[in-house]
Amino acid sequence: MSRSLRTRRERPDIEINPLRASPDPKDLGLPPLTYEQLLRNLSSLPFEAAMIHISALAAEVFHHSDDAEYQLRLASELYEDTQLLTRLRWFVESEPGMLVFDERYLTVLQRLLVEHAAPSSSEEGLTGQQVAILLTSLLAIPGIVTSRAPEDPLQTDVEDDQLDDWTAFLVQGGAYYEKPDLGDAIARAHALYCVLPQEAALAAHIDACPLEEWSRCDYGVGLSEQLAAGFAAAIVSKAVDPNLGLKGRKLAIEPGWLGTGPLGEHERELTAGFSATRDELRDAFAEAGSNPEHVSWDRAPFEQRPFLRLDDGRLFLISPRVIFSWSTAGLYYRLLDSANARPRPDRPEKTLFTTFTRFVGALSEEYVVCATREALSVNAPEGRANVYGDIEYWVEGQSKRSPDVAVDEGEDLILVEVFSGRLPRLARVLADEQRIADALGKAIIDKLDQLSKATADVLAGDVPYPNLDIDSVKRVWPVLVLPGGGIVQLPVLWRYVERHLGETTFADERVAARTIATLDDYEPLLAIAEERRVPLSSLLADFHASAYRELPPRNWVRVAHPREGPTRPRWVQNHYWAAANDMKRQLGIEPTAE
Repeated sequence: MSRSLRTRRERPDIEINPLRASPDPKDLGLPPLTYEQLLRNLSSLPFEAAMIHISALAAEVFHHSDDAEYQLRLASELYEDTQLLTRLRWFVESEPGMLVFDERYLTVLQRLLVEHAAPSSSEEGLTGQQVAILLTSLLAIPGIVTSRAPEDPLQTDVEDDQLDDWTAFLVQGGAYYEKPDLGDAIARAHALYCVLPQEAALAAHIDACPLEEWSRCDYGVGLSEQLAAGFAAAIVSKAVDPNLGLKGRKLAIEPGWLGTGPLGEHERELTAGFSATRDELRDAFAEAGSNPEHVSWDRAPFEQRPFLRLDDGRLFLISPRVIFSWSTAGLYYRLLDSANARPRPDRPEKTLFTTFTRFVGALSEEYVVCATREALSVNAPEGRANVYGDIEYWVEGQSKRSPDVAVDEGEDLILVEVFSGRLPRLARVLADEQRIADALGKAIIDKLDQLSKATADVLAGDVPYPNLDIDSVKRVWPVLVLPGGGIVQLPVLWRYVERHLGETTFADERVAARTIATLDDYEPLLAIAEERRVPLSSLLADFHASAYRELPPRNWVRVAHPREGPTRPRWVQNHYWAAANDMKRQLGIEPTAE
């Protein structure tokens, strides 16, 4: 990324900022390496030792991705060149938001080590010269990776082509750097895939899929075992610990780590599912694609197998991010693979891919309804907000569906639409304007347009919500919730949305500001409303009156309602405890009372 772009960071500071800035060789006064020179250097390094060394740094950077001072201290542990350290400090202090290390560059280096480092045994370490080659190679990575960073800064009167270019760049970066909270994600996965599919209405859904059966058939273990193993692996490998330091990160998981409890009986299957040898990783990257964009942006093979498995059976974590992903979003993608491997009973030439994604849509909608209803059940007016799921209604003989969730708070009405899809892998990797436009069109533009039409019907009195006095409603708050995440709300995205929505969208004067939220945004709002017994609409009003209104709502929550620890609604927290206690039972440990 050019230095001119680094100066134009969004203000106020945001939790996920795709305009990440770490130095390239020119910033540090270093001669750039060609791609061929870099690969030649890496081919002189013993693979296992180099991979373990750089993975320890990747873990530290993951936990301190925006802490420049911490990263400077890391650099002083790694580099002895005082002139280089002076230049790094100058770079970091030259402008707000500058960093030493970028997680993406570490991932690229890990991939290149998999593909090009020399063979080695597990006993072989790194010499001082080899450490210097490895760390010099890391500094060279920014000079060889691709970036879609636009050449020109974004102007107020931006042309359509430039807005498309900036939107693609920021969507790609936001998806890459989005950082999951393991506890939140485990709770969601437990509810979505282990609990809700067993409820009578969803088990009888027209698109219901036997998710537990697929998991046991394809992976040898059930969904709860997968979640428990991922949770346990993250804890045993210290992936959840932010303060280990580099030396503490070089931690091997030894065979037998799952103990003698029920989960230990499946250690072989589980280990095969989340670890890979070097050859297996190399084959996965080759199959995924080897063009510059894939090298620069595609980490999916690491997410599919987050541990490196050595010949002696020991496991080394590649990075905390990828074990978090395997344990959470990875569960969705493994089930998606299972669906794609099975033919539809009525049309054997097609697979159950679409059936599964529709079923996940139904599960996601029910998840949001349950979390919302439980959180707002004690709120105003008159001690309770009325929360409705989607219902069928008719307009001029045509059957329609209401918004997925409606929250009646008297003079305020919140209408929520849920989109459960994910940003496609090629859109995340290649980030060309057409793929990004197609993804945003499906996830945001089409959904907001759908929500706008349903809002008009609600305000016209066509949707028969019980007990809703539509004449009393003064404000309607449209909210689009994205359970799949991956799309970060930024001012550029809002300009893109405004340009692509029609002029008649949300035209009624009673419609207040629109909100786009992932579950990382929506759940903290519910938790605050539940804990403080305040209407959700008042929180939305405060958010939209703030300087954070075009940023992810979690950033406003962090400043306006600071607290230690997770901000989860009670219903979600209960699923977290259920998942954690299930893990303990499977490990042969006594569960903990909430």
